[in-house]
Amino acid sequence: MQQHYIPSAKILGVEKLPEQKVLKYTYFDTQTGLKDSFYSHQKVNYIPNLPGYLWLTKDGNQQDKLFFLFNHRFHKDRQKEPIKFEEPLEKEIKEVKGKKVITKLAPWQIRKLRDKGFSWQEIREFCNVSEWTIRRWRKEEADKDKKKNKVGCPPKVNGSNLAYLETCVGGYKTFTQKWIAKWLSEKIGKKISQPTVSRLYKKYGITEKVISYYYSEQEAFLGDIKPFTDYVKSLPQSLIIATDECAFYLNEAPRRGYNWKGVRATYHRPGKHETRYTLMLCIRM
Repeated sequence: MQQHYIPSAKILGVEKLPEQKVLKYTYFDTQTGLKDSFYSHQKVNYIPNLPGYLWLTKDGNQQDKLFFLFNHRFHKDRQKEPIKFEEPLEKEIKEVKGKKVITKLAPWQIRKLRDKGFSWQEIREFCNVSEWTIRRWRKEEADKDKKKNKVGCPPKVNGSNLAYLETCVGGYKTFTQKWIAKWLSEKIGKKISQPTVSRLYKKYGITEKVISYYYSEQEAFLGDIKPFTDYVKSLPQSLIIATDECAFYLNEAPRRGYNWKGVRATYHRPGKHETRYTLMLCIRM
């Protein structure tokens, strides 16, 4: 199995392929500007427009690349070279009108030429377009600059600092938003409040969930569990049988309830449990 490491990549979007039951992600390398894609059987968590470290695998007989790892923190900690391309590189599109060949440039390519000191006249001669086309391009650039000047204060946590959100859902997933705000303030050198953390969570799809617990004793057998699950996926559906088990007491009381604000919600429950019942369920696919 071949492994591909891309130190700096941006994920552009995802497409669901119902026939293959996989997700197809499109990305581009910020060092080369070239677009590519990979496939994944699970959802890949990423922050839009933020580069990250991408790790892909590919079998010798397959041309498609498969997802293994994507992490923003690895990119922030290990990437030393500056990002060369903020947007994917688009090939020059040439249109032939009679005997005239016109070279179209993407808006960001025009912006790069302008930043390097090229005049509009030089760009016009290079692209072989008329003065009116240059005027339209200049108007589009001016309209885009106006849209960038948004009303209100700029976000406190932006750019590469957004990579710290991966830590918030990783090792610090059980910490309160107030604690996360204090931790972020120390990391980025700005005062961050709890409402700011709440807005960040809502904007990037992070929400509070009921924790699903796994037994710590399973860690010693992870090397055997992963090959077994991979083997089961390769079996036909007719040979797979799914089983589940649950146990409960008939005299259990509800854990949550509603009442008016300022008034305690009370409920009567027995002082001890009665007979324990276990339900076993088996389904053949």
